[in-house]
Amino acid sequence: TQDLFVERIDPADPERYLAPGGALPFARREEVIRIKGEESMVLEVRETRHGPVLSDLLPDAEATFGQGHAAALSWTGLAQDDATLQALFGLASARDWPAFVAALSGVGSPMQNVLYADVDGHIGFIAPGRVPVRKSGDGRWPVPGWSGAYDWQGFIAYDELPRALDPQDGVLLSANNRV
Repeated sequence: TQDLFVERIDPADPERYLAPGGALPFARREEVIRIKGEESMVLEVRETRHGPVLSDLLPDAEATFGQGHAAALSWTGLAQDDATLQALFGLASARDWPAFVAALSGVGSPMQNVLYADVDGHIGFIAPGRVPVRKSGDGRWPVPGWSGAYDWQGFIAYDELPRALDPQDGVLLSANNRV
């Protein structure tokens, strides 16, 4: 649910980075980190179309990613429309499997294995959360961000995520194994 994109900084303008349609400006914002008993720390965050630039926080980023490059994080948990908190509140009022499944449809991140049991003896499992559909790659390694070849094309549909209700053997287990 996350990818590290290595962005190529525009050699003609270090305030921009390369993208498939041409150079784009870095978005910038300030984050204030309040520290108990100390002055707040102000952090300038640069962002690309893939997400925040993490390499700005690393003292040896150039040695890791190469001169003229930056590393940006795409993560489903950074989506502006993430409704995970609301989904979890909705889960508290779910009284049956359909309501349980409906409540979890808003979960964006983190992807979890969620087990279900009710007073009527039903058991269930679902793995809600956004899973990116990539043009190529699988998210294990940093990928070039300037080509578009590894961009996300959307997310696996909620109805296609793993789930089970009342399995024949009567057993559901969750141990962080592949679902």
